[in-house]
Amino acid sequence: PRPESRGQRTTRLITQYDAAADGDPAWEIARAFARAAHVLLGHANAYANEGYLRTATQWDTLRRLAAMVNYQPGPPASASTVVALSLVAGAGTVTVQKGLAAKYTAPTGGAPLIFETLAPLDAHSDLNAARVADWNVNATPLPLGPLASPLAATWLTGPKTEVDPGDLVVLAFGANGLSARARSVADVTKGNGTALILLDRGMDAPVIHAEARMWINPDDVRVGEARTGAGRIVVETASALSLAVGDLVFIKSDSTEEVAEVLAAIGTQITLQPRQTYSGTLTVLPLAPLATDDRGFVPTGLKVFHMYFAGPNEVGHTHIFSGSPYVEEITADTEIVGWRYAPIGFSAARGYTFSDGTDAVTATIQPATQQVLAQVPADASRTVTFTGKPPKSLALGAWYVARSLSDGATRPLRVAGISSGPGVYHILFDAAVGNLPDQTEFHGPMKDSLAPQFFDRNPNAVAAGNVAHLSGLSDTAQLLLKPGRQMIISRTTPDGITGDALASIASVTRAAAAPVQIALTTDADLTGWAAGDTVFRLNAVALGHGEGKGPRLLGSGDAERPLQAFPLAVKDISHVAFSAAEAGVIPDIDVAVDGVVWPWRDYVDVTAEGAKAWSPVLTEDGEITVHFRRRLPTGSNNVTVLRHRVGTGVAGSGIPGFNFTKPSKKHPQVIAIHQPFVTSGGADREPVAALRTSAPSRLAANGRAVSLRDFERLAASNASL
Repeated sequence: PRPESRGQRTTRLITQYDAAADGDPAWEIARAFARAAHVLLGHANAYANEGYLRTATQWDTLRRLAAMVNYQPGPPASASTVVALSLVAGAGTVTVQKGLAAKYTAPTGGAPLIFETLAPLDAHSDLNAARVADWNVNATPLPLGPLASPLAATWLTGPKTEVDPGDLVVLAFGANGLSARARSVADVTKGNGTALILLDRGMDAPVIHAEARMWINPDDVRVGEARTGAGRIVVETASALSLAVGDLVFIKSDSTEEVAEVLAAIGTQITLQPRQTYSGTLTVLPLAPLATDDRGFVPTGLKVFHMYFAGPNEVGHTHIFSGSPYVEEITADTEIVGWRYAPIGFSAARGYTFSDGTDAVTATIQPATQQVLAQVPADASRTVTFTGKPPKSLALGAWYVARSLSDGATRPLRVAGISSGPGVYHILFDAAVGNLPDQTEFHGPMKDSLAPQFFDRNPNAVAAGNVAHLSGLSDTAQLLLKPGRQMIISRTTPDGITGDALASIASVTRAAAAPVQIALTTDADLTGWAAGDTVFRLNAVALGHGEGKGPRLLGSGDAERPLQAFPLAVKDISHVAFSAAEAGVIPDIDVAVDGVVWPWRDYVDVTAEGAKAWSPVLTEDGEITVHFRRRLPTGSNNVTVLRHRVGTGVAGSGIPGFNFTKPSKKHPQVIAIHQPFVTSGGADREPVAALRTSAPSRLAANGRAVSLRDFERLAASNASL
């Protein structure tokens, strides 16, 4: 009546069982009889139950009962998946033998699970991640808009990229990037590794993503040196003259002389605007400037007989002659003491005349242009001279933006030739500058270039109609592409969306100097998979649960015995998928007689009787008995298992993708494993409850699918399902 714990109750019962019966023989006899009856009736009940499918509880009993109707319980199955191997770059063709191992340890701990490749694989480094033709060429146009309505486009930038509104840029496009437009940046929105750039104008021609580059960040901004040309000459004087823009000088050659206006004067280099043509050398005499009075006249002394004025287009000249309307007398007490000169139709701030204290200097007329390349004739329209040292980034092919100082018009120019001299350098551009060099700003060379976002991502379908055109494969790699070869097709989108699909080659078409064409067999829907996002991992192989082990001795053959069977005292033998087996799997072992491997046949296959084959039968303790279907040759220890693998059951299923990343032991050629799919197909042996219905169903349908229910039962009988 007292409450007691489980331990107290157990102790009480043991004590009562072992206690003496106080010497009462009748009591002892009654106890012994009760025990014997209990054991006898229990065994009788067990034997009676084990004789029928409906009541049997022991697995081996059910196996024996099922064998009476030629049914074998479903064996355990080993999980598997398909992986892709990556070889060392440049490894070429490599045969990876079966048994390449990878290891998985569950996050919760426990013994690691070993998986091994189930077949040898002829692999090639070119097949690690093959691409379709033009996978990195985006042939779609950039959304830059028309000229009057520019649109912003996204460009890739680096951590040190600097682009701001107002910057001049060159947008190069077309085949080889030889077409170009000069633009100004209107607005910039910077992002993470990108910049949304709006230009001041759109485009008058389509610009393809793959061909477009925006050149930015000029190394320098310089104005070109003046050059001799139409209506102007550039002279180099023997000594420096104190001249300013707008001053007048007297120039004289052997046969010609005149007064010309100074357009520019830097050191000993003077640019003049004459009305006549000169060549070679001449003398230059600066004229003295005289200021005008409040009436716009220039007062002078009596010894000045000529006055010159700079006009907008030419030099005006006033001199004394009888009745001249451009000269007034300056009198004092009725005596002429000087002259007042008036501009001849010009509004000039000062006049110029000869001065006795000024000496003429010798000047050399500079050539109209400089020949930059020996093989290219001198071209004044394309050649510009600059003073000083050339920029460090100046090189052939570099881009410039030429901007007119008068109207701000811009045009792109590319360097076609470079030459240098003391303190100067000359650039031959690919096109005419379009303006005088000394009236043009040259922004360049452009040091950096930006590529459009997704310029190297082909957005077209990777395998339209399940047909792909692979490029970049060597001849030796192409020889491995045969119908039936498995592959894993992987994609990674710019948004980070990833996906993998299992496929196999249906057919291969090769043509000289053309991508190899493969037709695919796959259950996956590749719609929307872009060529620029997708790779074909063609070094695919099955990876199964189980660890390879060495040889095992089964026994000796005896030709006098009709059928011999040998137990293989190894538990958890790996079972791999095999379509010819009724259970869908067979043990992964190699059975040999006298060193010759015998093939497997299903134990329930009556046609295998007398064949040179062996059949497995599963035992209650999880081991295998190897039954031979014909007499064995007599020999001593001549029946062996050359190779077997251990590892099976439901534990191998459900391993998430990307847990097998490399071989568990270093391999000389295999550097990585791509495992996108969850392992599946692992299962324990057929349980007792299933055997009660499987055996009668097998007898009823005899392995055929007559009805929908039969088909369902056949599918469920596969050990991997």
